[in-house]
Amino acid sequence: MKKQFFLLFLVLIVSHGRTLAQVAQLPLSLKARTERGLQRSDLQTFLDASKAELTETNDVGLAIIAAGNTNDTFWIPHIEPFLKYADYRYRELAALAGAAQLALAKLGEREQLQEIACESNFGSSQIQYVAVTRRLKYVQESFSISLLSGWIEENHKFKQLLIDHRGDTVSPRPQDLALKVLPEIVPNPPPYSSEPHLDY
Repeated sequence: MKKQFFLLFLVLIVSHGRTLAQVAQLPLSLKARTERGLQRSDLQTFLDASKAELTETNDVGLAIIAAGNTNDTFWIPHIEPFLKYADYRYRELAALAGAAQLALAKLGEREQLQEIACESNFGSSQIQYVAVTRRLKYVQESFSISLLSGWIEENHKFKQLLIDHRGDTVSPRPQDLALKVLPEIVPNPPPYSSEPHLDY
């Protein structure tokens, strides 16, 4: 009786152990890999997801942004194909092109950095606001800091080429935008107050 009980116990342990091993070997989803931090070993999952249905585009977009955050140029040739979606009528696909622009700029690609600089310097107030508060804030590095620092110089002149449609929206001045975003991207920024400083 003891021998049979022992054998039954061993069978249960072994089968349970296999189940745990199988669970441990389940592949991570792209979303889980992105949340963990994208690694080179995640490339095949990234490529597979990018060929999937439109419903997957949100996870792919997040993965593209995460690839930019790795600061690993390994990802550049795998992100570049998403730029072709820039003019697609499906918003989900067009958003992938926007994510690719950001990630490539973060990885130091000159063309995408130049595009963001043009949007910031010559875009309408709305385009400029998005370029500064989202794109430059994400790219960070010396590129964003240098561009925004130039805006707060006394003799800086803005050459806006695009004008907003008339409406009720009041956009912040470029200098104010720069003063708002710079402390968020400069390492160890000095204290800044928007209150006027009065000397007596």
